[in-house]
Amino acid sequence: MNDLLFIKHKVWSLDDFDVPPDEQPSDIKIFPYTMAHLRSDTIGTIKTGKLDPRFSAEDVYQVKYSDPDDYDELTQTLVAADEPELTDDGWKLARTAQNRPQDEAELRVRERRDSLIAETDWWAGSDLTMSQDQLDYRTALRNVPQQDGFPYSVVWPTKP
Repeated sequence: MNDLLFIKHKVWSLDDFDVPPDEQPSDIKIFPYTMAHLRSDTIGTIKTGKLDPRFSAEDVYQVKYSDPDDYDELTQTLVAADEPELTDDGWKLARTAQNRPQDEAELRVRERRDSLIAETDWWAGSDLTMSQDQLDYRTALRNVPQQDGFPYSVVWPTKP
């Protein structure tokens, strides 16, 4: 999903620039409203892909995502609501976190674990001696799949 989303409302006066969120109309005409929509609605007047924030005169407002605080990209995906809502901070599209399928989540967590181990492989060079903290860290990483709650609630060890 694109990070820049817009919404179009009923037609207002072209004199209404910088409309505060509490004065924006709450009826949705087109969502998502894309740059293609904008170009088609304003043929010959838009030459770049940039949208001036004052474009609210055309009843087009930016919509920002509202994500849950506890989202884990390794084990979850974000699912957007069908339509945005008008809040005190402007238009927001709520996204909820849903667990990935077990096998996919396990694979992603193991890949992350393998990457963290690979970052420390140089510690095991033939001319180096690992400290106990380094050994414990690498052991804790190898034991991630044995944690209770794996893969959805992993406690990652702290790198020394």
